[in-house]
Parts: sequence; C-alpha cells; structure tokens
Amino acid sequence: MNVLVIAPHLDDEVLGVGGTIVKHVESGDKVIVAIVAASAAVTISGIPFEGPIGAVRMGYVDGEFIVNPQYEQIEGSTLEIIVAGTEEGITMVEGGAKEISEEIMLKAIEEAHKKIKELCRLQRELATLVGKEQIALPLPEEKIPSTLREEIYSWAEGKMQKACFQKGKMERMKAMSTVRQEALEVFSEKLTEEGIKAVSGIFEELESDIVRKSIIEKKVRSDGRKPEDIRSISCEVDVLPRTHGSGLFTRGETQALAVTTLGTVYDEQIMDTIEGDSRKGFMLHYNFPPFSVGETKRLMVGRREIGHGHLAERAIKAMLHGVPIPWGTTTGFYPSHNLPR
Repeated sequence: MNVLVIAPHLDDEVLGVGGTIVKHVESGDKVIVAIVAASAAVTISGIPFEGPIGAVRMGYVDGEFIVNPQYEQIEGSTLEIIVAGTEEGITMVEGGAKEISEEIMLKAIEEAHKKIKELCRLQRELATLVGKEQIALPLPEEKIPSTLREEIYSWAEGKMQKACFQKGKMERMKAMSTVRQEALEVFSEKLTEEGIKAVSGIFEELESDIVRKSIIEKKVRSDGRKPEDIRSISCEVDVLPRTHGSGLFTRGETQALAVTTLGTVYDEQIMDTIEGDSRKGFMLHYNFPPFSVGETKRLMVGRREIGHGHLAERAIKAMLHGVPIPWGTTTGFYPSHNLPR
C-alpha cells in the first residue's frame, strides 16, 4: 500500500495542501491516493470546502472496465484516464486512449463516478467521527459598492455588445479595452483606488455574460462562427529543408511550427522515478514564447508549457507503433490566438 502524510494549511485565505510519500510499493497508485487523502484531510480540518471529492483511475482491457488498474494492466489497456469529482458531478478528466469510441469513454466516466460517490460518502462519515468545527472566514470586502457595480454594468452593456463582436481578435480586444478605459473616466470620481483595479473584473463578467448569451440564444460566437463551425485549418510539411522533419500547422490566427530530430539509443532519456528506472525514447518540447501573445517578459517554462506539452506528447505517443529509434519534436507557437487582455 501507499502511505502519505497530508498537511492542509490555511494562510491569508489561501489553502495549501502538501503531501509527502512515506511508503510506496510498485503496484500502488500514489496519484489517486494523494487526491483522495488531500480531500479527506481538508474535509475533517474545519476549513470551508465545497467537497469532499474523490478520484479513480480507469482502464479498459479485453472489453472490461478496470477501476484503479495496476501498472502492468495499464500497459495493455486501450484507455487510461483519471476522473475526479464530487457526489453531484465530475470536475476533472485527464488521460488518454487508443482511438476508442465515444460510447466507451462516456461509460468509463459513468463507472468512475459511481466509485467517486462511494469515496465521498466515506469521507463524510469520517468527518462525522473526527471532523473539526468549520472555521468561519470573514467575507471579502466589496471594493466596488453593489449599486455602483450595477451602474457601471448598465452603462457598459450596450457598448460591450458591439465591442464583443468586432471582426478580428486584435480589433475585438482593442474595442473592449476602449470601453473599459471610457468607464474608468466616466466613473473616476466614484471609484476608489481599489475600485479602479476591480473594474476589470466587472468587464470580464460582462463579456462572459454577453458571449454566452449569444451562443445559447443566437448560436453565434464572438468571431461570428456558429457553435459547430471551426476556424480555417491548414497543414504544411518540409518547411525547413535541413531538418529531419518539420511541419507548420495553422488554425485561424494561431501557428505552430514543429521540428523533429531523430537520434540513437544513446539519446534516450534515463528516467529515475519513484516507480523505478526506465528509458524515454520520445520527447516533445513545447515552447510558448511570450512574443506569440504580444507580451514582453523573460523566456520560461510555465504551467501552459508543461500541461499542454504533456497532453501533446501523450497524444502523439499513442500513435507511435513500432518506431525503433529515439526521436524528439520541438513545437513553438508564432503567434497564438490566445492573446492577453
């Protein structure tokens, strides 16, 4: 079995949960144990929490679903997903599959939710036995009075209706920024210094309301597309003549340039993890430089690069049937459609 020490801590209204593995066996799933243990720790701690949550790993071998499969079972599984959620519904799905049907995927999530409900029930029983009294946290102060918030919302709604549907990403962002600046000027005498900073939140909420209402009622997104429409897509290969392989993918205003390099067995990455030693023959490097979204800051690896890169590597790896030599791919975005506000 896996044994973890979980320590929830609340400081300045920020909740942190740290887990330390003190015992691990090769067949155990430390990820699932950590998720459930963290939820249980917070549930009994007295810290306000809209939980508990549960999590399971799902596999699919020989036409049968396996809940929390062993590592050797995962190797032969056509599906491997981690599903987390509450008693009411699913909050997270992460993983991959080898071209299974949508029906099997949905059934796997349904089966996972049954187990999640059981885990949540057990945590509530634990809280009844040993749980602490819930901590009463003070409500955050209103940086903008509700009457003024409603006044700003009403003043800006009509202007934002036009700005949210400007053609072109840059033009749309500029139009919304202009309305926001006008609002700051119009209501400058009524806004405190803290209130000025909070105005952006009102406009984000307003933009969300307008766009969602348009999609639901008019079936039109902010760039004019219908819900079933996708941006124009093009793919080119061999765009760089001196590399082992290269490709340029374009979707709308986003471009990704991928370069592939072949190697030898000496280029394999040696992985020394808690599960043991292994070798990695396929590596995907995912770059998202700040200039691709119009920002100026130092080059660094953040959550976007790690998370998106992991998903991309996992998707491609599933299609590498019988590739005998190590190889790596570097993907960079120049530019990206995800422009900053």
